[in-house]
Amino acid sequence: MKGKPFSNSGKFKELVLVRLPLLLMLAMNLLLIAAWWGEHHFMKTLDHEIMDGLAQKVNLTASIIREKLLSGHIDSAVDFCRRFDNRIFRITLIAPHGTVLADTTPGHLAFDNHAGRSEFREAQNGKTGFSRRYSETRKEQMVYYAVPVHTSQGLFVIRFAKEDLPYMKIFPWITAGIILLLVISNVLLGWLQFYLLKKIYLPLVEVGRCADRILDGKTEKRIPVPDSGPVKQLAEMLSGMTERLKKQLSEMKKIESFRSDFIANVSHEVKTPLTCIIGAVETIQEERDLPREQYERLLNILKEQSGRLDALVKDILSLAALENDPERQRLEFLPVDLQEILKSNVQMHRQEAERHGIEIKFNDSEPISVLGDAQLLKQALANLVDNAIKYSGSPDIELSLSRKDDFALISVTDHGCGIPEENQKRIFERFYRVHKERSRALGGTGLGLAIVKHIAQLHGGRAVLNSASGKGCCFQIWLPIPSEGTDCFS
Repeated sequence: MKGKPFSNSGKFKELVLVRLPLLLMLAMNLLLIAAWWGEHHFMKTLDHEIMDGLAQKVNLTASIIREKLLSGHIDSAVDFCRRFDNRIFRITLIAPHGTVLADTTPGHLAFDNHAGRSEFREAQNGKTGFSRRYSETRKEQMVYYAVPVHTSQGLFVIRFAKEDLPYMKIFPWITAGIILLLVISNVLLGWLQFYLLKKIYLPLVEVGRCADRILDGKTEKRIPVPDSGPVKQLAEMLSGMTERLKKQLSEMKKIESFRSDFIANVSHEVKTPLTCIIGAVETIQEERDLPREQYERLLNILKEQSGRLDALVKDILSLAALENDPERQRLEFLPVDLQEILKSNVQMHRQEAERHGIEIKFNDSEPISVLGDAQLLKQALANLVDNAIKYSGSPDIELSLSRKDDFALISVTDHGCGIPEENQKRIFERFYRVHKERSRALGGTGLGLAIVKHIAQLHGGRAVLNSASGKGCCFQIWLPIPSEGTDCFS
C-alpha cells in the first residue's frame, strides 16, 4: 500500500503504534474514575453507618432534652447539657436563631452563632442534620448529628458531636491521589501519543511515501531526515542509500550512453574499411582480366584497409585489457627505467619522422625509475610520438624527462598547428578527432590518446595536454615516483 509505512498485514502494528496511548488513556481514566466512585460510595456508606450508630447512642439523651424543651424548662435543658459528660459525646443546644445556649465544652459562651452550620440548616428544615468537618473549638475532625425540636418558642436544635473515626481522614488523601494520578497519567500518555505521532509515525509515513516514489523511479525526491527521534537513523540510512542509488543510476546511464556511443563509433570506424575491402574483393572477382596496375592498386587497398581494421581491433583490445581488473595488473608492476623507455622510442620512430621531414630528439636527463608495466608505458609514449609525427605539422619533436615533486614528468612537445581550446577538453575521449577525415586518411583509429590516458591512470598518474592553436602541443604523462624503501629501490 503506497504512501504508508505499514503493509496490509501490519494493520495491527499500526493500531498499536498510533492508538494504543489513546486506548491506555481511556482505560486509565475509566479505572481511576471507577476507583474514585468506589471510594466515594464506600465513604458514603460509612457515613450512614456512623450516623446510624450515633443516632442510636443519642436517642435516649435527645429524648430527655426534648421533654425539657417541650415542657418549657429551657434552663433545665441548658443545665443538663452543661453538666453532661463530654467524654461520651459533646452536646450543643442551639436556639432558633443559631445562638448557642449550652455546650458540654467549657467556654461555650464564646462560641459564635451557628446559624450557618450545615447540620443546623438541615435541622431547621425539619430534617435530621449530619455533617463532618474540622472543629476549631476541639481542633480535630468531628462528626455532627443535629436533631430538630419544635416548641412553642420556636425550633430548637440539639446537636451531638463526636470525634471522627481515624481512618476517615485517609479518604480525602485517597481522592487527592486519584485526581493527581489522573492528571499525571493523562499528561504522560498524551505526551507519549504526541511523541509517537510526531517522532515516529508521521516521519515513517513521509519516509514511506518518498521510498514509494523512489521505487517508481522518481529519484529526484529526497528522503526527509528528522532533526531528532528514533526515525532519524533510518531516514539517514535510506537517504544515503537513495543518494548511492542516484549515483549508480547516473553511472548506469553514463555507461549505457558510453556503450551506445562506443558501439556506434566502432560500427562507423569498421564500416569504411570493410566497405573498401568488400568493394575491392568484388571488383577482383568480377573483373578477371584487370590491368596489372589496377590489380596492384586493389591489393594495396586491401592491405591498407585490413591493416586499419587490425589496428582498430588491437586498440580496442588494449583498452579492454586496461579496464579489466586494474588492481591485479598493478600487482605485476616492476621497476621501469623511464630514460630507457624514451631512448628506445626515439630510435623506433626516427626513420618514420625522417620520412615526414621531422627531426626527433631526446635530451638526456637524470635516470628516473617508477613501478609499472614497461610495455604499456612504451605503448603510451609511442602513441604520443606517432600522433605528433602524423598530425602536428611540426618541423621537430622533442622528448623530455624531468622530476616535479614526487612525480616523473614525460613530455612530448611539438611546434606545429596546435589544438584549438574548444577541442582540448575532449581530446582524450575514445574516437574523438580534431580533424576527422585527415585522421582517418592517415590511418588513425581515434583510440590512441584514450589508451594513453588509461595507461597513465593505471600507473596512478594522469595525462595532460598544454596547447594553443598555432603554437604547438605539449602532451605530458605524470607518473608517481615511489619513495625510498619500496620494491623499486630494493
